[in-house]
Amino acid sequence: MEGKLINDTCSRRAFIKGSFTLGMTGLIGVNTDLLPIPRTVEPVLIPVMLTPFHKDLSVDTYCLEKLIEFYKQSGAGGFFANCLSSEMYQLNRNEQLNIAAITAKRAGNDIPVVATGSFGEKLEDRIECTKQMAETGVDAVVLITSHFAEKEQDARIFLDHVLALVDRTPGIPLGTYECPTPYKRLLSTWAFRTLNETRRFTYHKDTSEDIEQLTQKIEISRGGSYNVFNAHSGTAVSFIQRGGSGLSPIAGNFFPEIFSWICEHANKPDQSAQLEYMQQELIRAEKIVSLKYPLSAKYFLRKRGLPIQLNSRVPREELTKTEVAALDGLYGEFEVWCNDLGISPARLI
Repeated sequence: MEGKLINDTCSRRAFIKGSFTLGMTGLIGVNTDLLPIPRTVEPVLIPVMLTPFHKDLSVDTYCLEKLIEFYKQSGAGGFFANCLSSEMYQLNRNEQLNIAAITAKRAGNDIPVVATGSFGEKLEDRIECTKQMAETGVDAVVLITSHFAEKEQDARIFLDHVLALVDRTPGIPLGTYECPTPYKRLLSTWAFRTLNETRRFTYHKDTSEDIEQLTQKIEISRGGSYNVFNAHSGTAVSFIQRGGSGLSPIAGNFFPEIFSWICEHANKPDQSAQLEYMQQELIRAEKIVSLKYPLSAKYFLRKRGLPIQLNSRVPREELTKTEVAALDGLYGEFEVWCNDLGISPARLI
């Protein structure tokens, strides 16, 4: 069943046709007719997806499909499957591939999907994993930056390994994610520029929380296909106003409608007061959002009507009464935000 689903999704729209080659000198030979699609015209929310589990901790694909529909109704412009929020390190390879395939199929032809595919002990393993993930029908395979060099190794070693993967995965669109585990490797502007010049990268999830670094990356990739997404809720508005492609924060699993609204309204001068108000509210809410995440997000989504179990493969204590009360209070505040902004919250059927 899993194999059939993966094969079915392979016939989804092609994100790129053709192949790319990396010369031994580091120069990229590119057919300009075969480039990845350009950056999104309008900024969008790309949620970092949760993984629902049954009580026995097997993957709940029925609830996963409900979650995908919820994201779509909330205005999401894409999906990041098999990420840290998905508990990717606690999923086996078949589960990772099947979740990505389900997401690609349910997203539809007009909503892009990216998914992590750089797992393995050796570079050979990561290359094979990238190819397997691409076969699920996702639009780009995301590389975890810390998977390509040890913490003490410099950016040149990191780039050598990533460019070797680029060379050996021709035609596969790629992305990057500054994931906090196993350690956080931030891309310098130099490294980002080098990857941008390959014209193979379409998605970058930045976790630096540094608006100036983000702005430099936006400028480097302007006019190209390497879309920069911000993981930090605290700079959401200013990031979009500076030309960012969109948002991918964990709080997007609580109230995706709010981030979709920011993406749509950040550059409207007549909304400046509401934008400032909403930005401060998101900063204040961040401590509650982070409470034993992803359990906190699953609790919040249950309140919103998603039939999701309050469990996780990541070892976590249960939410305390105090934490539940804080999340209940945040839910009430979310309803106030929607009323103030004229948003109709997504409804699950």
